[in-house]
Amino acid sequence: MPSGWTNKGLYQLSLVNNFLGTFTLPGANYCVHLVTNAVAPVNTTNTLDELTEAAGGGYEEITLTIGSTDFDSSDEDTSNTPHIQCRDLAWTAESSTISGIYYAVLTDEHATPANREVYAYWDLSGEVTVADGQTLTLQNCELSFNNA
Repeated sequence: MPSGWTNKGLYQLSLVNNFLGTFTLPGANYCVHLVTNAVAPVNTTNTLDELTEAAGGGYEEITLTIGSTDFDSSDEDTSNTPHIQCRDLAWTAESSTISGIYYAVLTDEHATPANREVYAYWDLSGEVTVADGQTLTLQNCELSFNNA
């Protein structure tokens, strides 16, 4: 699943001194939202209000907490590129369908969802629909810190 950092996310990481091994962005909690392709997240995306969030089927964002098992893996590959991986993320549609999902985005936990800063995104490689009673699970969502 291709992913990328936004400029906002890289900026926030640049404010932190020693983030390798201890994934640290401002705050203690982060959210993962599902969004449509009305506007694709790109490196210049700043806040969630620039994107169209998925709706229906009882959809809600998932909260992740730093210092817990929500970020369950960190390593460095043979190219010396560090990677952080979050736990499996699952959304179950209830009462109706969640449709038009193309991306998942990592944001801060600002009290006003529209003002949440978008730090990173994952491209789901096409439209995903979750029918009533079905579950969408994203496994091994990884954040790579590539210097290239």
